[in-house]
Amino acid sequence: MNLRTTSLLTIAGGIVAAAIVAVLSAQSSDRRGIWAAAGQRLDAVQGDGARDFPSPNRLVTIREREGALSVIGKDRTTLLEEIPSTPSLTEVLWSPNSAAFVINASDGGLVGTWDAHLYVISADGRPTARDVRRLIEPQAKGVAKCATEEVVNFGAATWLQEGKELLIVLEVPPHTSCRNPGALVGYRLSLSEWKVLERIPEQTLRTAWSRSLGRRFAR
Repeated sequence: MNLRTTSLLTIAGGIVAAAIVAVLSAQSSDRRGIWAAAGQRLDAVQGDGARDFPSPNRLVTIREREGALSVIGKDRTTLLEEIPSTPSLTEVLWSPNSAAFVINASDGGLVGTWDAHLYVISADGRPTARDVRRLIEPQAKGVAKCATEEVVNFGAATWLQEGKELLIVLEVPPHTSCRNPGALVGYRLSLSEWKVLERIPEQTLRTAWSRSLGRRFAR
């Protein structure tokens, strides 16, 4: 192989490598949220005043102001006192039918405990909480293989069936006390029946649902 051929192959290889990097960068940039690719982080809305996240039908709005979250409907405003709202660690995911929303939030940084706070919207715009952790935790015993008792993380990845179902991701805390830190399990929930429809192993979650996962799980 002569020098000219070698140089051409090197250039071609560099072009291919650059193209791959560009594709991967584009895929990563498509992932707006932390847990959910389509999640809206609070800090995605700029400004010193209120940050608004309206429902798809524009009838209800989630508002963050001065570290507090509230839900504003037609006739009422409800304060979500139980949800921490650090802008860079809190994301909103409205259902396509505007009938529910979920807020993924951490109580202590990226490695803190994460929860998926799910609310169903009533006809008058009032949010009613549904306890995702209480539903899934009994089925998740033994997933985290840790030397000490650890609280697993939960986050919503995407809505399914036009908002009738929700894909939840369980993450083993990324702590050194665990033999499987960062391990994942997916759970497909039915809102109407309020039960787990399917348990999804990590490999399937990362392949079949890779485009739904947020930046936290991008590879």
